[in-house]
This record gives sequence, structure tokens and C-alpha cells, in this order.
Amino acid sequence: MFASTIMKVVTVALIVGCATVPPERAEQPVAPCEPKPAAHLDIRLAFDTGPSWWTAPDKECPQWSAALLLARHMAGCSENYVGDPAHKCQAVIRRCSPGCDVCRNLKPGEGPDTTFGSVMQPSDGEAYAATSGPGFFGGHDTTFDRAHACAHAPLLAKVMVHEGTHACRGAGGSKILYDKKRDLFRLGTPGCYADEIAPFEGKRQCGDPL
Repeated sequence: MFASTIMKVVTVALIVGCATVPPERAEQPVAPCEPKPAAHLDIRLAFDTGPSWWTAPDKECPQWSAALLLARHMAGCSENYVGDPAHKCQAVIRRCSPGCDVCRNLKPGEGPDTTFGSVMQPSDGEAYAATSGPGFFGGHDTTFDRAHACAHAPLLAKVMVHEGTHACRGAGGSKILYDKKRDLFRLGTPGCYADEIAPFEGKRQCGDPL
């Protein structure tokens, strides 16, 4: 259910993730294949963007539908968005946050309450998206940066999967996954940082070895 403005005001949120990359390390990811057109219009509702009259993701963030199809493949999801535990991405995420099926966060109409706008940019790189939560009511919120994340489907797909791992607690996971670079309070677990197991930069994909 898309969170109301009032609920967002009273929600106490802990910031757990922000997809950032230093300028000198930024690369243009290469799509493994040409994404097929969406079979149904509701395919555009990855994450919980609310009803179509509220938000039209493909207008807010070009390449959204194409990126979702790529993200589903990267995360080892079936057409019904059920993860294959044997898939490399699923395996590493479940090892780090037992019970987490990131496909549940990618499924149309599910996952974090999602908006599009501007994400605070760090001094040492670019931020593509940010996820906060779990909040007072247990939910998560994700914002995708229109200017930085929405132009290239392969990059956006990797950011989708990455942000989905930050919301693992909302997808059956037992642990929060932090970014190593932003883990100022050392709350994360070595070998289980989201920016390492589900990278959004370079050629590595979710589950690839370091």
C-alpha cells in the first residue's frame, strides 16, 4: 500500500543505503541482451509506486520498464517474481540476510514505497538512489534520482536490485544490509555489504565474486 504523506511524517526511518559511485570508477554497464517490451502495462510498477493515476514510472524515470526486465533476470526471479534460491544473486543475498527474496521487492506494486526526484549528492561521487527504513511501521522508502539513474536501463536495473537488498527486512530477510562505504557506525557484516554483493558500478552483477 502506498504510504500516505502523513504516515511518512510520523515514520521514524533509519537510512540504510544510498547507491553512490566515485566519478573515477563510474562505467557505463553493458546490457547482456536487448530487453523485450513489457507484456503488460502493470509491469512498470516495480517497487510500490502507487496507483497509475498517482505515479507513472516510465514518465518519471525513462527506461523503467526495460530496466525492470533486466533486474528480474539479474536477481534470479521467475515471471511471477519468485526467486530461485540456487541463483548466484539469490544465494549470496540469502546468505547475508536469511529468508530474503529480493524478488519480492522488485515485484510490480510491492517493495519499498517509491518516488522519483533528487537524491543528495555526496562530495566523492554520484548518488543514483537511496533507501531508508525500516521505519516505525516496518516499511521502507526508496527514491530514484531522475538525473543520474534514469537514462540507462542496465545501470537502473543494477540500482533496482541494489536498493532492493537494502529493503531485505521487508522481503522476509532477517538482517539489514548496509553499504560498506556509508557504514559509518560499523553496523554491517564483512562480506555482506550491499555494495559488494549487489554492485551497481562496473561490470560485476549481483552475486559475482569480488
